[in-house]
This record gives sequence, C-alpha cells and structure tokens, in this order.
Amino acid sequence: MAPTTMWTCKDDEKFESAVCRYQSGPNAWENIAASAPGKFVADVKQHYSGVIMTEVDLIESLPDEYDLSFPESTPSSSS
Repeated sequence: MAPTTMWTCKDDEKFESAVCRYQSGPNAWENIAASAPGKFVADVKQHYSGVIMTEVDLIESLPDEYDLSFPESTPSSSS
C-alpha cells in the first residue's frame, strides 16, 4: 500500500523521538500521532510498519560477520 501522507525529515525526527518516548506506554499510537503534527494514528502506524520495519528487516538480514557495534572509545594519549 502506498503512503497516504508525505513525511519530511523533520516529521521523521519527531516521529522517531515519539516512538522512543511512547512505544511502551498506554495509548502509544495516539501519543506518537499527537507528536507528529498533521498525522493521524493510521498514518503513524503505516509509517512505522512501512519504513521502520523495513529498516529493521534490512539490518537483521545483514550477514553475521557484519559488525554493527560501535567502536570502544579509548582515552587519547597526551604527549
């Protein structure tokens, strides 16, 4: 199904922030939609399943030897 609303980079930033904040709380979809001006619950659910889950599937499909971990920070040595 094609997206029914356009998402700008700013919309995505607000959406991702709201998902992190509300994903496990009561009324999660309603709170996420309220954080994305002009979007409805159906819009955020569709965006989540269409975009976010596609990204998750892509990451999970990477070969096991592909290292996604962040490098350990090492203290810089001063001379």
